[in-house]
Amino acid sequence: MPVVRTPADIMCLAVYTLAGGKVLRGFMVATIADLLGVSFEQAEEMAVAAAEAGLIRHELHTVTLTGEGEARGSILTALVLRKSADRRPSATRPAPRAKPRTGRRARKP
Repeated sequence: MPVVRTPADIMCLAVYTLAGGKVLRGFMVATIADLLGVSFEQAEEMAVAAAEAGLIRHELHTVTLTGEGEARGSILTALVLRKSADRRPSATRPAPRAKPRTGRRARKP
């Protein structure tokens, strides 16, 4: 099950990651949409949800992390990092590595 479940949390974590955890650093919603790989309209809806939750400020297609968003972002980051560390290693084997070349030199005729 994913750690981040709501659109507001997804937006908060994206802004927190881009801002490096710093409050009052703004980003365009289009930048967040590109980062998340979603349409601008979806990112805008997520920004509205996060603003209603008090995690970000949303003005003129720009989002800024709030103090509450900073606290929530740090919690979400810790949860995501812990969840990724708990994952089992892949059951598939990695691709074999190429053998190193021998040191043959070309002979002079």
